[in-house]
Order: sequence, then C-alpha cells, then structure tokens
Amino acid sequence: VAIRFAPISAAYDYPLKKEYSANYTVAKAIDDWQKVADNLIMYIYQLNYMDYLVPFGDFSSLKENLLLFKEKNVIDVMNQGYGDSGGTAFYAFRTYVGSKLMWDTSLDYQTLTDNFFKAYYKDAAGKVREYFELLRTHYAYLQATNNDFNVYTSNNKYTLLDAKYWSKAFLENCENLLKDAEEIARNSQTDAEKLSARIRTESLSIKYMLIELYGSTYSREELKNRIDTFEVLAQEGNLTHYRENFANPEQYTIKVKINEWRKQL
Repeated sequence: VAIRFAPISAAYDYPLKKEYSANYTVAKAIDDWQKVADNLIMYIYQLNYMDYLVPFGDFSSLKENLLLFKEKNVIDVMNQGYGDSGGTAFYAFRTYVGSKLMWDTSLDYQTLTDNFFKAYYKDAAGKVREYFELLRTHYAYLQATNNDFNVYTSNNKYTLLDAKYWSKAFLENCENLLKDAEEIARNSQTDAEKLSARIRTESLSIKYMLIELYGSTYSREELKNRIDTFEVLAQEGNLTHYRENFANPEQYTIKVKINEWRKQL
C-alpha cells in the first residue's frame, strides 16, 4: 500500500518547504504523511492548467523538491506536464533535466542546463540561453515585487497571463532574442532547419502573450500578420490547446483562440 500525495494548490516557483510561507501547509502535509505512510509517492506539477502558454517558472525549485523527496524517503515521483498539447515553453528542457535529476539528485542543475542548451540548440545556444536566463530573472523579480505572485497550477480566479506581470517591452525583448537565435540557427552548418524549428516553437509562448495582452496596440495589418504567423508556428510545433478542459476538450483549442482573435480584426 502506498499513499500518493498530489499538492495541486502548491506554489511551484518555491520549494515545498515550511520556510516558504506559500507552501507551509503543503510542507506540513508532506511531513504528516511521512509519519503514517511507509510508502509515499509524490504527484507534482510543471504546468498551469489555466495558462499553458505562460512559461511555468519552477526553474529554481525542481532540484530542491527532488532532494526533499529523497530526504523524506519518497519512493516515486510523478511530475505532470502538458499531456494534451505540444509547443509549450521549454518542454524538451524540462523533460531532459527533470529525468536526469530524478535518476540522480546529486547532479548539478547548472551543468545539466549547460549541457542541454549546447546539445539541443547548438550554434544558437547562447541566444536561447540568454532568453531562458531573462525569464528566470524576471520570475525572481516578480516574486520579490508582487506579494500575490505564485505559480499555481489550478485556480480559476488567478491567472499569470496579466499585463501587470508581462510588459510589452519585456515580451518584445524576449521575441527579439529568439529572432536572433533563429537567424543564427538558419546559418548553422548542420541541422539548420531542425534548429530553426525548435526555436520557432520556443517563440510560441511569447507570440501568444503579445497577441493576447497587447493585440489592440498593433495596427490591423500587423495584428493579422502576427495571428497568421502564430497559426503556422502552432501547427508546426503541435500546439493544440491554450488551457485545459477535459470535460470539453474542444473549448480551449488553439483553433478556437485564433478564431476569437480574427473576429476582433
């Protein structure tokens, strides 16, 4: 017999420890279950059900959580990602680093990150890494300056897709970094198209947020071009949904969202 604990209300941008107030209740529950369960399984999350296209900012907490689970004698970990859609932010990175750390929690997070970017993005690794670090720095800033900011997985009253968190200037800076990365990839001597496609897929989150939050600031022609480009890249990257609804899977498809955008042109 095993107990599977799935803290869906945790703030995954912080470790699941009592010293982080957002996760005090969850941390206490882990301690309490450990006392009565010989076999404890953790079911954790690396997605936000409400906002698939907002990068999920658990970059600084994953290893600490896995070390915690090892300390608590957890026998199995399930880290749920986006099962019904491709094309989400740093999907391949999360798969690689998460798998490596689950196998060996002593591995260095930064070394794993370095290895992944060099192998996956090759010549364009520098620019994509610059974008990645910009996101990490931005999440740290949001934590420090917004008392209500947490990366929750499921909360109908709380969304990360909010202009108070993501300025247009910041998003356009991210978009430009990925444009530079794609330019480098296109000129690569090996796997140019494969590398370019990976970066185009990585740009989907930023392009989505710019349209969703700031579509009204673009001219009709520019907004149309952005929507058209997003549609092509979404198909290429197998991005099918922008949020979850298993009761009605067709409600939140990318096709539905694109049709909504086009009606506003």
